[in-house]
Amino acid sequence: MFLLVYAFLAGVIAWAFGRRGGPWILRLGEPGQQRVRLAAAMLVTAVSVMGIAVLGLQLGGDHAHALGWTVGAAVSLGAVVYAAGLLAWRGGQALGLRILGWVLMGMALVIPSTLTLGLPLVALLAVALAPIPVQVAQDGEPS
Repeated sequence: MFLLVYAFLAGVIAWAFGRRGGPWILRLGEPGQQRVRLAAAMLVTAVSVMGIAVLGLQLGGDHAHALGWTVGAAVSLGAVVYAAGLLAWRGGQALGLRILGWVLMGMALVIPSTLTLGLPLVALLAVALAPIPVQVAQDGEPS
């Protein structure tokens, strides 16, 4: 099962970062990009709940381990950073936030455990890892 999850992650990364005429998300209009943002926000919310659940298990039990704290914190922090990048959406800083959050979540879930089964959710978040240029208004100022 883990091999299938890892293969799915590799396939989504290859598809999202394959250069077939540039990022596909830029070919979408503004409404299409908003739908992608909304879908990514729903996925990152699901992933963050998983990280918070791991942290909750560490708080309530006698079997708390450093690895559990690390995985729960990385997934939760990664989800918050990725969501901040979704909110900013345009520009290099927003892309940097999305990439950093995605890497934090992905690295935490790559460690073989039951949580690894949540890796396809993180893999799907790679679709929003494209540079979205800042729009310039008619008066020449970025919006």
